[in-house]
Amino acid sequence: MATTTQEERTLAALGHGLTFVDGGIVLPFLLYLLYKDKSQFIAFHCLQSIYFGLLAAAVLLVFGLPIYVLTCGLGVIVFLPFAVAYVVWEII
Repeated sequence: MATTTQEERTLAALGHGLTFVDGGIVLPFLLYLLYKDKSQFIAFHCLQSIYFGLLAAAVLLVFGLPIYVLTCGLGVIVFLPFAVAYVVWEII
């Protein structure tokens, strides 16, 4: 297994951290495009962030939107714990 440099680890962490900025899709994708040929380590971690962002968006659409529509907006009270769980999951 090849060793990684401090810069690679920092950029990989940045790829995950950018999830907080735009939901984990656009900025990690740009970072992936910049480093996909230079470092497999950075590319791998950026792809993980992208996949998680896509999964979170799909879950939000599948569960959040129907709850919001069916309860005329009061479903936010029900869905709020899931939103908090998402933020906590991102921190972990």
